[in-house]
Amino acid sequence: FAETLLKRALAVFSEFGQDSLIGRAEAALGSMLTQRGDFARALPHFGRALETLDAAAEPQRVSMTLNNKATTLMRVECFDEARATFAKALNLARRHGFASHVYFVRTGLAELDFRRGEYRRALRAFAGIVSEASPLASQSEIMFSRLYVAECQARLGSYGPMAAEIEALRRERQANPFAPSPALGELFVCLDQGTIDAD
Repeated sequence: FAETLLKRALAVFSEFGQDSLIGRAEAALGSMLTQRGDFARALPHFGRALETLDAAAEPQRVSMTLNNKATTLMRVECFDEARATFAKALNLARRHGFASHVYFVRTGLAELDFRRGEYRRALRAFAGIVSEASPLASQSEIMFSRLYVAECQARLGSYGPMAAEIEALRRERQANPFAPSPALGELFVCLDQGTIDAD
């Protein structure tokens, strides 16, 4: 339904030659398709959005569109292109002082290192994100960064630090809105049973 509405809006914007709104609609379509896991269909929408949006007039929108395109490229394992696109997003965000965008791009780059199997680099990046405890990050984003820290440690064979990180997450569970999560519950049970591994 969302796709239908966005395509209808895009048709109207195109009819009247409203480039900025065309770019926004294309970016929204790309984001929606990425959220749905339809990465191959999302990429052309991001491409058309970036061709249409004016970075000088809308740097914030272009920065986020670049970040979303990079994330989508990472999902389809186009790692080199993803890194180059993240770099463009990061440069634009830093140039204009978009602190929240810098945070999101740094998180994306850390995940990219993880997906490439560069666990030491990913560990340093995620540990830095966690230690800064950025006010720009939601509780869920910090929690996922900490889970990545634990997984990187496990994949590097550091099971003691991995277990300590997961135990710390369990201690803080009551204050966390994700406390009822069955996935976290399973993780904590595996920790107790000594059956936890990198996966």
